Amino acid sequence: MDTTITNPLCPSMLAKSAVESGYAAQLAVKAKRVKYKDQIDPAIKLQVIAIETPGKMAEETVLYVKRLASKIAARVDMDYAVVKRRWMEKISVMLQRGNAHIIAHRMDKAIQRKYGYKNNGEYTDLYRLTEQK
Repeated sequence: MDTTITNPLCPSMLAKSAVESGYAAQLAVKAKRVKYKDQIDPAIKLQVIAIETPGKMAEETVLYVKRLASKIAARVDMDYAVVKRRWMEKISVMLQRGNAHIIAHRMDKAIQRKYGYKNNGEYTDLYRLTEQK
């Protein structure tokens, strides 16, 4: 399983993502499959969970959550809608952490450019400390 959070406003995909909803997430799935094609045994299924920073999920991710929720609901005798909602909430938390990580990295780079700090990762370290709580 590989998780990726992608920004549809990044300059390399802005033109396409402006007209095609979910383009950045779909592109992220394709990129992960290409990245791991030689590293994963064909018997192992790679599950990519790709989400755009505003919250749009790749179609493959939505289908995976639905399949997972269906299997869990049947196994533990819970309502499918409840299980699916809980998994969507978990993915939402993951998305917010990803967004926080992106912001922390950009803050770090901007401060280094402006003030010339040598300490690489000052804000990303702050992010990691808040993540552990």
